[in-house]
Amino acid sequence: AYSQKFRGASQPMPPKPALKHTWYSFVGAFTGISVLGLLHDYLVVPYTPEVLLVGAFGAQAVVVFSAWKTPLAQPRNVIGGNTIAGFMGVLTYTILNAIG
Repeated sequence: AYSQKFRGASQPMPPKPALKHTWYSFVGAFTGISVLGLLHDYLVVPYTPEVLLVGAFGAQAVVVFSAWKTPLAQPRNVIGGNTIAGFMGVLTYTILNAIG
């Protein structure tokens, strides 16, 4: 039963996205990640040796530029989600640093 679900249960494959959509997704995600990397190199690296780039930024860029109609790619979720995640990361670091 599970193997049939895994194979798609004999359902037709979804249609391939248009080449234009794929190209815009690639250019948007590549540009976004590149700008983030350049900002990191010129604004962060001169002041601290720590790397502040997170793998989730790349995943977020791909979602935002390739699936912009989904709820996950809307500005409220992108900005709010990253803000909450950043706050939780700093809070966790602070608590663990205080513990020892």
